[in-house]
Amino acid sequence: MATFYLSVTASSATASADIFAGSTNTFVIDNPLEGGSYFTFETVRNSNGFYDSSSPKNMQGTYTINDGIATLVQSDYISAVAVNAKSTGSFTFVPTNNITASTLRFLGTTTGEGETISGGGGGSSLVTTNLLYYYDFANSDCYNGSGFTINDLSGNGKSAILNPSYQPSFNANGWLDFPGGNPYALLGPNVIDGTNDNHTVEIWLKTDDVGSGLNIFSDRSALTITSGTGVITSTYHFAGAQHFFYSGDMANVVSVGLWNGTSVLSSFTEAQSTGQWFQLVRTYDGTNMKFYVNGSLINSRALTFDSPYDSGEDEWRQVYGHSDTTISSLSSAAGYFNGQMAIIRFYNAALTDSEVSQNYSYNSGDSRF
Repeated sequence: MATFYLSVTASSATASADIFAGSTNTFVIDNPLEGGSYFTFETVRNSNGFYDSSSPKNMQGTYTINDGIATLVQSDYISAVAVNAKSTGSFTFVPTNNITASTLRFLGTTTGEGETISGGGGGSSLVTTNLLYYYDFANSDCYNGSGFTINDLSGNGKSAILNPSYQPSFNANGWLDFPGGNPYALLGPNVIDGTNDNHTVEIWLKTDDVGSGLNIFSDRSALTITSGTGVITSTYHFAGAQHFFYSGDMANVVSVGLWNGTSVLSSFTEAQSTGQWFQLVRTYDGTNMKFYVNGSLINSRALTFDSPYDSGEDEWRQVYGHSDTTISSLSSAAGYFNGQMAIIRFYNAALTDSEVSQNYSYNSGDSRF
């Protein structure tokens, strides 16, 4: 039996020892603050940089509260324990699976003083309301590097596929590599609603080489993959986000856009360097398109989104990495994406400013980024 400790004065604590299926492990939270201290409990990569294939992010098991102070909030692949009084709280965890090439980590959030402990995963929880599909390539339940199907982690069964002709390569550190130059792409599921065009697209990505311009994702209707070339075509296809090279103050500009029936109206951000991970978010609430980078609102633009449904289509999909037409005044076609994507989420509602920031805090301490 192993015992591990976390003080809320620290942003995180790691249990470095191997934990085996069926073993009893006690976790003690020292000096939680009045009003509630909440701790995300998860597996993280060990120093070798990899998850154990039998237990990546797998927190399934039996949880027992020892002293009645701690309250179990959630028990699944990511679990949380809340301590609701200023005293020591503890709980035991008996895992279903071995956690041997990964380590366990606590991430803390204290609510008594309205304070969030920074560091680690930021102590924030993921926004799950209206989450329609969710892909995280550090989770083998999403993708283990084999085949073309990307499994949806939201529980809605909204799987994606990789372009069979040009399949982005899987990196065991938790992302897909898009080498550019050819139609390496991830084809998202049909998200058409018929009554609601409101949505959020969130991507954690890194660009290797902007070149003359790269397309990050597009909004499309029903898809056709051309045999031999792997090129993806659709009746409705308009760029959703792009990374372009400009000179001077506009070097490496990132833009998002939405089709309004006449053109793709855009919203630009200042320069975003290559070689750096960042969170990109586009939202639409029925009136305004908003654009965020790393949890911060960059710009907002009023527009009427002419969605695939509005255009008479029966499918609306996001295609990630494939080339497409340019956004607004950009003069040349945006090429195939050259870089990495680690996390993709789609919500069938517009996240608020605070929710976008919450998701950024949730992932910003991830060792990938």
